[in-house]
Amino acid sequence: HAVPQLQVLLGYSPERREYWLGLAKAHIRLGDIGAAMKVLDSAYQQGYLTTDADLYLLASVTQHEGEALKAATLLEKELEAGRMHPSGRNLALLSVAWRDAGDWGRALPPLEEHLALAMPVEGELVRHLVNIQLERSDWCGALVSLDWLLPRTKDADKGRVLFQTGRVHFEMGDLQQARANFQL
Repeated sequence: HAVPQLQVLLGYSPERREYWLGLAKAHIRLGDIGAAMKVLDSAYQQGYLTTDADLYLLASVTQHEGEALKAATLLEKELEAGRMHPSGRNLALLSVAWRDAGDWGRALPPLEEHLALAMPVEGELVRHLVNIQLERSDWCGALVSLDWLLPRTKDADKGRVLFQTGRVHFEMGDLQQARANFQL
């Protein structure tokens, strides 16, 4: 029931940022992410989304709705303008958005910057980095990342890491080492 009330309030005071955010969050709670994205996008176009958290919410919702290129472009623009901080979560979302938009080359720099900021380094970030390195045929980079990742991987996931390591050795022409990784 909050949606109609917030729409009325927004009609009287469209300059009130909290009404825009309240309406978007009400749509999210109802499971209507598309409506939330439209509300947030409208607020953004009118200049009412001003904080890092507001812009992150818009980018996250946009990414969730399958508009990765739009999310990546928004994040990059706001980071460059200084309206968003180059925090780990912002850089991670930017990297994922570029990846999902199919631009692997642009997905790598924000991920590398995020990894430089992350202390301690998160395994999930390194897995994301490995996927980008594999997609770009950066075999040496992938091997370094996989070597870092293997001892930090849970037993249930080690098979995937070993398979990827074997693939890298195969691509580099080291068939003996590839075979060893595939047999483990």
